[in-house]
Amino acid sequence: MMEKEMKMGMCAITALAKGAPAPTSLRWWGLLALACLILLAPGRSALGATEDPPRPFPRMAQTIGELVSRFYYDQSRIEPQVMLERALRALEGAEISLKGRWQDAEIEILAKGQRQKFAVGSVDGLGAVMRVLEDIREGLPAFGFSPERSRELAYAMLNGALSTLDPHTVIMAPRRASEFSEDIAGEFQGVGAYLNQEMGIIRIDRVMPGLPAELAGVRDGDIILAVDGEPTVGLSLAQAVSRIRGPKGTTVVLTVEREGEKKPIDIPTVRDLIEPPTLVSWQEDGIAYVRLDEFNRNSNRQLYVALAALQQSGPLRGLVLDLRFNGGGLLRQAHMIADMFLTHSREVVRTVSLGRPPQSLTSSRNVVLAEVPMVVLVGPGSASASEILAGALQLNQRAVVVGNPTYGKGSVQTVRPLVDASNLKFTIQEYQLAGGVSIQGQGVQPDLRLTRRSVDENGNVDLVPYTFAAESDLEFALIGAAPEGETEGTLRLAWVAEHQDEEAQRASRISARNFRPDLEARVIIDVLDRATAGANLQAEMAQAWLEDRMRSHTLSLLEPALRERQKIEVERLSAALAAAPRPVHWGDAFAGAEVSQLNLEYMGPESLSPGEEAELRFRVHNPSDQAIGQIYGIIRADLASPLWESELIVGEIPAQDAVEAVIPFRVPPRLHPGHEVFTLELRQDGRSQPILKLPVSVAIADEPRPHFSWSWSVRDVDGAAIAPLHLDQDRQLQLTVTNDGNGVSMPLQLFVFKDDDPFVSLRSGRFTLDPLEPGASVTVDVPFSITSTPPRGYRQRTPPAQVSLQVHGEEDLPRGRDARHRVTFFHTLQLSVGEENLEALQGSVAKPMIALEGIAYQGPQAQVTVRVEDDNLQYLALFQGRRKIALESFGGSAVSDQRQFTIQLEEGLNELRLLASDADDVMAALPLRLWGPDIALAGRPMPVGDRQ
Repeated sequence: MMEKEMKMGMCAITALAKGAPAPTSLRWWGLLALACLILLAPGRSALGATEDPPRPFPRMAQTIGELVSRFYYDQSRIEPQVMLERALRALEGAEISLKGRWQDAEIEILAKGQRQKFAVGSVDGLGAVMRVLEDIREGLPAFGFSPERSRELAYAMLNGALSTLDPHTVIMAPRRASEFSEDIAGEFQGVGAYLNQEMGIIRIDRVMPGLPAELAGVRDGDIILAVDGEPTVGLSLAQAVSRIRGPKGTTVVLTVEREGEKKPIDIPTVRDLIEPPTLVSWQEDGIAYVRLDEFNRNSNRQLYVALAALQQSGPLRGLVLDLRFNGGGLLRQAHMIADMFLTHSREVVRTVSLGRPPQSLTSSRNVVLAEVPMVVLVGPGSASASEILAGALQLNQRAVVVGNPTYGKGSVQTVRPLVDASNLKFTIQEYQLAGGVSIQGQGVQPDLRLTRRSVDENGNVDLVPYTFAAESDLEFALIGAAPEGETEGTLRLAWVAEHQDEEAQRASRISARNFRPDLEARVIIDVLDRATAGANLQAEMAQAWLEDRMRSHTLSLLEPALRERQKIEVERLSAALAAAPRPVHWGDAFAGAEVSQLNLEYMGPESLSPGEEAELRFRVHNPSDQAIGQIYGIIRADLASPLWESELIVGEIPAQDAVEAVIPFRVPPRLHPGHEVFTLELRQDGRSQPILKLPVSVAIADEPRPHFSWSWSVRDVDGAAIAPLHLDQDRQLQLTVTNDGNGVSMPLQLFVFKDDDPFVSLRSGRFTLDPLEPGASVTVDVPFSITSTPPRGYRQRTPPAQVSLQVHGEEDLPRGRDARHRVTFFHTLQLSVGEENLEALQGSVAKPMIALEGIAYQGPQAQVTVRVEDDNLQYLALFQGRRKIALESFGGSAVSDQRQFTIQLEEGLNELRLLASDADDVMAALPLRLWGPDIALAGRPMPVGDRQ
C-alpha cells in the first residue's frame, strides 16, 4: 500500500493539528473561531485563478459504485434502498427549488418548475442504485442548472448515498481534493505565521521562531493592511492566506500596521519551505514532557532528538507523552515511535480486511527509553494513529494512559483520483490493537481518568466538562468489536482549573517561544514527580522492565500520590464553591448516605422571553437522618438547546431539610418561540449513575423581531450622484439599511467583501451601526475602485467585465452570548464594468420575511401557521429533519400571505426548517423545534421523575 494511503486521521475536522479532530464539546461544534496557519503550497499559488469548468465525467455514478463494490471494507454495509433514499434527501437539501419523490418503480424530480421522471426498477444492489443516480445526474442540466451547479448537485447527491457506508467515505470536489493531496504530501511553502481575523481585521496572531516572517521582521500583533499592494479590506481570512502563500524563493510584501508606529510598514518576506511545529519538549527536575500533535514523516526523528536532548542533563525519572491534540497521521511513524519504548516482538497494531487474514506490525530492537516510568496523556482529540500508539503502549504493559477516552477512529481510508480531478476517499481496512482489540467507535480507555473543574473569571465553577464529540456520535459510524468499558479499577482524579487569561494560555500553544505545559498536563506532571521521588526508583523500574510490568508498577507508584492530590483538589473545589458568586457548601459524600431518598422538584419559571436573564429554580429535599453532600444536577437535552448540559450545583443538604438551587440561564436573544424540553439528572459527585431524573418543560415566548431590507447605488467620489462604473476611477457604494420589522435591532456589524477579486480595491469594508428602531434607516458609503492592473503575481491580466461585492450584516451580541439566532442578511451585488445605464447602478433588496404566527398541537399532529412576505419570492420549502416535506413555487411574485402546514409529529424532538428564497438570491430561514405527543409541555401535567 502506498504510504499516503496509510495516513490516518480526521481529515474533515480542522483544529489544533493538521487533520486532527478538535477536542471540543458537542455544544460548541462549529462555533470555534480558529486561527489559520499559513502553510502555503506551491500547487495553489496561481493567485487570482478561478476554478476551471467541470471536466467531463461519463458514467460518474457507476464508476464510483464499481470502486466501492471492488474495494470497500465491509460490503455488508451496502443497503441499496437506504443509499438511494439518502441520495434524494441530500439532493433536496442542496437545492431549495428541487423536490424528489420516490414511489413504486419511478422517481419524480421537480426543480425550477419542471418535472422529470426516472425509472427505478428493482433496487437490489449497488449497481442498480448508481444507475438511477447517473440518470438523475445526467438530467440535472435539463432543469436549467449551469454545468458548475449541476456538478455541485451531483457531488451532493452521491455523497448522500456514500454517507450511509460510513462518515469517512466521500467524494471530494476538485478544490478540496487538491487541498487534501497537499495535506498528505506534508510539504508547505510560505512565510511561517499564524493569522486570525476578528471584525474584518486580519492580524498576525504569532510568528514561528526562525522562519521567514520572523526573519523579515514581522511581529506578533501586526495588522496586515495589504499583500503585494492589494488591500486586505474585503478579504476573508482564507483569501488573505491564499495571497500570502506561494513558491519557495519568491517574495511577498506584507504591509502592516504596528502599535507605536505612525505609518504602515512594508515588509518584503521571502517564502520558504515551512515545517509547522508538531512536537515540543520540556523538562523540570527529571520529569520530561513531550507534546506530539501529528505523525508526519519527521515525527520519529524529531522525537528521537528530543528524547536525547532531555537526557543530556541526567537520567529521567518520568516521561509524559502528550497525544491529546494528535488527530493521527502516518501509521508507519506511530509504529516506529512505539519501537522506542517496547521490547522486541510486541504486537503494535494489526490491519484487518474482510476476507483476508489480519496482518500484524510488531516492535523491533530499537528501544530508546526503557526503564523510565511513562504516562501517555490522551483525550477526545486523540484519533487514529495516536490511539494506536497509546493503546499499544497500554496493552503491552509499557505505559499508563491518563486523561479521557479517545475519539475512537480505527478505520483507514484510501484515496482514488477521478477523471474530473475530484477524489474518492473510502474505507478499506480497520486497525486493531494487540490481540484484536478494536478502537473503532469506542476509543482507548484511560487507566486514570481526569475530570476538569473549571473556574471562570467571575469565580463561577463548572463541575463537569461538556461532552466531547466522538466517532460514535456520527451517523452510520462503523461499529467495532464490543467495548470492554471501564473497569472497577479505573482511577479517577478531579482537579480544579483556575481561570487563565489569554496571555497565560498562549504560553501553552505548541508554537510558543517559551513553551510551558498547560494546566492539565501540569497536574499529571506534578503527580508523576511526587510518585517517582523514591530513592530506589531506578532499581525498581529496572526490575519492572525485566518482568514486563512497567505499567502496573507505574500505576502502583502513582496511587499514593493520586490520593494525596485528590485530597488537595477536594479542598480547592470546596473553597472555590464557597467563594463563588452564589456560595455553596459542598459538604462530604458520606459513605452509606441514603441518596436514593432525595426528592427533586422544579419551582419555575414556566415561561421565559428571549434575551432574559433568568434562573431555573429547583428544590432538593433530604428526608433522611443524615446530611448528604456533593450533590449536583446536569441537564440532558438535545444539542440545539441552549440549556444543553447546564449544571445545578446543590452541595450539602442537611438531614430532614431542603435546599433550593438555581441554574442561571441567559436566554439567547432572538430565540424562536416554542418550548425548551429537558431532563435534569440529579447526581452525587463520584457516582457513575444519576440518583433520579426529572423532566421539565419551559415555554419560550414570542417577541418582536427586526427585519432588514437595503438599497444601494454606485456614486461618484463625493457621493452626490449616481455615476457610471469605469476602470481606475474612485467610486462609492452607498448602502442604506432599513429595519422594516416590528422589533428594535441590536447594534449591527456591516461587512462588504469583494468576492476574492484582485481587480477590486475597497478602502473600507466594516461598519459598526447603532440599533435601529422599527422603520429607521442608516446609510454608509463604501469607497472602492476597479483597477486595470492587478497586484503583482496574478495570472489573470485582463480586468473582468463584471465584478461582485458581497454585503453581509449581522446583529452584534455581547461576547459570551449565544448568537445562533441573531438576525443576519447577505446579498451579492453584480456590477458591470463600463456600465453607463444609471438604472443598472442602483437597486433595492428585501430579505424574505417568515414570521411564526402560531403552533397548535392536535394529538400526533401540529398545525404551524406562518406569515410570509417578500417582493419577489421564488420558493418556500419546509424540512422535517432531512426530509423536504413541502415545496411551493411563487415565480418571483410579491407575496404577503399566511401559510399553514400540518406536521405529522414523530416521538420526541421534531426539528423543522422553513426556508424562503427570492429572485435576488436572498435566503431566509425559520428553525422550529416541535415536540411529539409523548412529551409533556409547559402548562400540562408533568410526568413523575423516575428513579435509578
